Amino acid sequence: MNLDTLKEVLPLAEKYGLAYVMVFFFMAMCIYLVRYIITDARKDKEEEQEKVKLLTARLEKITDKMDGEREKFMEPLVGMVNRIKKDSGEDRGG
Repeated sequence: MNLDTLKEVLPLAEKYGLAYVMVFFFMAMCIYLVRYIITDARKDKEEEQEKVKLLTARLEKITDKMDGEREKFMEPLVGMVNRIKKDSGEDRGG
C-alpha cells in the first residue's frame, strides 16, 4: 500500500471509525480472494480436462498398437488350435 492511498483512507477512518473502515477493507479483500479462487479453479479445471483428453488419445493409440502386436503374436497359436480342431473331428466320442 503506498502513502497516497493511506492518506486517502486515514480521513475516512477518522470520520467513520477505524473498525468500520477495516471491516470494509477486509470484506473487499475477501471478495477479491473468492473471485480469484473461483476463476483460478475454473482455469485449472479446463487445463485438467485438456490433459485428460490428450492422455486418453495417447492411451487409445497405444492400446491399438498393442492389440496389433497381440494379434501378430497369437497368430501361430490360433493357427495351431484351428488345425487341432480340424484334425479331431466333431463325431468322435471320448
